[in-house]
Amino acid sequence: MKGTVFTFTLISIIAKIVAFGRELLLSSYYGTSEISDVYLLSMTLPVTIFGFVSTGIISGYIPIYVDTEREKGKEGAVSFTNQVLNTLIILCIIIIVFYWPFSRQLIRILASGFSEHSVDLAVRFTNISIWAIIFTCITTVYTGFLQINNRLQITATISIPLNTIIIISIILAKSTNQIIILPIGYTTAVVFQTMYVLCFVKKTCYHYRITLGSHSRYLRRFYQTIGMLAMGSSITQINLLIDRTLATRVTVGGLSVFEYGSRINDLIISLSITPICTAIFPQMVKVADNINLLKEEVSRSITFFFQIIAPVTVILLIFSESIVKAVYYRGAFDEQSLLLTSQVVFYYGMGLFAFALRDLLSKAFYSISDTKTPMVNSIIGVTLNIILNIVLSQIMGVGGLSLATSISAIITVILLYVSLTKKIGKIYLGNYKREVEGIILTIVCSPALMLAYKLIKNWLDIEFISLGVSVFIYIVVYGIALYKFNLIEYKNFLKRRAR
Repeated sequence: MKGTVFTFTLISIIAKIVAFGRELLLSSYYGTSEISDVYLLSMTLPVTIFGFVSTGIISGYIPIYVDTEREKGKEGAVSFTNQVLNTLIILCIIIIVFYWPFSRQLIRILASGFSEHSVDLAVRFTNISIWAIIFTCITTVYTGFLQINNRLQITATISIPLNTIIIISIILAKSTNQIIILPIGYTTAVVFQTMYVLCFVKKTCYHYRITLGSHSRYLRRFYQTIGMLAMGSSITQINLLIDRTLATRVTVGGLSVFEYGSRINDLIISLSITPICTAIFPQMVKVADNINLLKEEVSRSITFFFQIIAPVTVILLIFSESIVKAVYYRGAFDEQSLLLTSQVVFYYGMGLFAFALRDLLSKAFYSISDTKTPMVNSIIGVTLNIILNIVLSQIMGVGGLSLATSISAIITVILLYVSLTKKIGKIYLGNYKREVEGIILTIVCSPALMLAYKLIKNWLDIEFISLGVSVFIYIVVYGIALYKFNLIEYKNFLKRRAR
């Protein structure tokens, strides 16, 4: 099992790197231009539309699949899978049918800052990419099927062929000067991803059947579950739509700036926060019956998160521009793009610790089978985020969107913490002293980071190497300081994970 989890994590990291390579290529070829804005909209629109229901598919499908298999056997569980799949495909077709007559009006709403030419181009792109929601639906269901049948490694690789084909299509579009290849390449990549997943699904003795089973109690239960989860996720999807809409109104290329900056934030979260939360959650579930042990686990996890996230936050705040420059600054990505994207990364960095605690506290609620409280607090946070988006984007431009996200995350964490203490009692944070000492260590070690950067920069004027070596030195100095002052909470964390 340990080998499976390690392999899954390693493949997931590789998949994230490949996905990030796609963004690097796009920024190099098209920068923050009209074309990049339109292309990113054409890729995100199908995902956003389908996101209203896709969030709950795996969460609702897997537990019902287990119950069906227990009561009806493997054949009954496969039949349930076909019923879910066919129903969702019909739903996707209905969405496409209703989208086509109103595509222009929808683009005008979602990209109100686009010029008339950009709207025309966006309509052409999205009329092609909208078909991807059917195959995204199929891939999502089959991903859940593979997970429940212990094919975790396969689910970790499914984004690699997708992003590989997208990268090829971007190169072809640029080399042939035919931008219509961009949406065609994206849709082709999604189709190929579905075929890739299907190859492994067939190896599990799965057989597709055209059946709806509208009277199946398992399917009705799935409808109810996904309906509740969709209600919670719908406001998040609306928030994403508003983010992107406001980004198009700030400046030409605003959507690209926002997406590029968000990708750096997403990469950091997926490589640091998400794996840790994934590892902590099973332990929370195991001790959920003992409130004292649960509170102790939450308290230790908060301290552990702080010691991990603090130096990352410092790096983002000090070197937001250098990071963007090292990652994106080439080709069509100019000085203006660099300035705006670094603002997005900087303001996201301010909320990094809040993003981590939000996931941690939500999982604490899930461990005691309370999904309502996180959903209510999430709705409050997202509503606040939408209001702040509108206000701050007018004052600060695209950077205001990421600042709004960070502020709303901080407030959501406060609400979640208060709700959790009411639910399980006061959480003893006896590590306040350690956290204060951690703050001091972070500040004390910061000059080492800046000094190392300046020295290396003067000696070797290559941004990527200067930044990389400086960050490495900073992490080493910070780690030594943690060890010297015996503040390594993650030693206990690793021991508990090993047990």
